[in-house]
Amino acid sequence: ATPVKASQRHLEGILTFGLGPYSGLNKGEYKPFLQPSIGFDCAAKPADFIEMLIGAHIGFSDPLTTTVLLGIRHPFFEEPEGGVKLFTDLEMVFFDESQRLGPIGLGLRSAIGGRANIKSIGKVEYRVAAEYRGSGSLNDNGSNEKTLWGVGVEAGRAFWLT
Repeated sequence: ATPVKASQRHLEGILTFGLGPYSGLNKGEYKPFLQPSIGFDCAAKPADFIEMLIGAHIGFSDPLTTTVLLGIRHPFFEEPEGGVKLFTDLEMVFFDESQRLGPIGLGLRSAIGGRANIKSIGKVEYRVAAEYRGSGSLNDNGSNEKTLWGVGVEAGRAFWLT
């Protein structure tokens, strides 16, 4: 096996803002609504093929939704100088809504996105993401369960951490 060169390894931070429909608990009932969000992700590239992701997102609704993400990113196109990059993400989602009954929720998130290096701004990242968060109920007995899902557009700025 060829050892990974130190110059190939890196750690990046990505600050994003998002907006999209979310079907979850809002103002005491489960229903779809438009939810803004903010997120911070770290992308670690230990080798040339795949990146590891860990992040946290907050969805602004009533109640607030909090999410921790753990997954992988696979770049399928990347310019050598880092000008343009296209990728797919696949992540496990650990989430909570302050009025949710039961333990921390577990779900899946996938995204397709890209990155462009704009000289006046820096590395701009954009993606379309979809989440499946299982089901939720307002009752202790689990009756009237609703599927929890979300789809959104996110954009933000990526920067080197190391």
